[in-house]
Amino acid sequence: MGACNGFVDDIIGWNFDTDTNTFGVVPEAENPTVSHGTTVAGIIGAVGGDGINTVGVAWRVRILPIQASHDSAFTSSNAVYRDSVHNGFMYAGLMHADVVNASLGCYVTTEDKGSCSQCGEYSLSDDKYDAFTKELKAELSDIQGSLANTVVTIAAGNCARNHDASNLFAWPADMTGNNVLRVASVGAATEPNVDTLSSFSDFGTVNTDLAAPGEAFVQLSFSGSGSTTVCSSSGGSGSGMQPTDFYGCSGTSFSSPMVAGAIALVLSANPSLKGSPCALADQVLRNADPDVG
Repeated sequence: MGACNGFVDDIIGWNFDTDTNTFGVVPEAENPTVSHGTTVAGIIGAVGGDGINTVGVAWRVRILPIQASHDSAFTSSNAVYRDSVHNGFMYAGLMHADVVNASLGCYVTTEDKGSCSQCGEYSLSDDKYDAFTKELKAELSDIQGSLANTVVTIAAGNCARNHDASNLFAWPADMTGNNVLRVASVGAATEPNVDTLSSFSDFGTVNTDLAAPGEAFVQLSFSGSGSTTVCSSSGGSGSGMQPTDFYGCSGTSFSSPMVAGAIALVLSANPSLKGSPCALADQVLRNADPDVG
């Protein structure tokens, strides 16, 4: 599409971290966003039957890569991360994406951070909380306007927080709309973990829509770490994808692309639903198991 969409030399997607069409290929130890995005993409669409030990949900899906800043300085006075993610969402709308998956997020809350490792602003006064969340809601409204024809799947978060709490706002996971699915995590699909909410998963009756498997995925990675239990920040020393570069991952970041892949399958079976994101989202919700504990 090139410069026709305002992004010069845009042929595969866009990196809003560097404002270029190139994506980092470095060990995870140097840039954890690379392995994270690669793993998410693999869960959505890694092809099966090719002898590379892993498989995604929708084998023939087309993926438009969008990289956003992983700047953890998420504050009311520093909009670098928010602007990068905001621009990524807007770009997805510009490119008429059928499904957008967002495996990212931060918190704004009056609560203490505690042991939570997720970025955000914690222990805010009521006045600062109200002012910041008002600003964030306006940004999300702008994003929603650009994605009116798109299903949006968003990772709920990994700090066992209740999204229905009046003093917690999860960004962007508290985006609302009938085309938005906020995804929690359940255990691996083996007894006794089936339909059991993961211990780390955020949750909510109103502000979380469904759950999907989010534990111990063995998926694609640039890290070469060989771990098969949890996502590790200690990557290998090489660069480039190798057939043996896999690691095990747990988190709502990996539940959300499971749902995005399912949406892609529903659309492939029902192409008449293209451009009808509410109907697509409804297909998934109506066929989900109602019993998650």
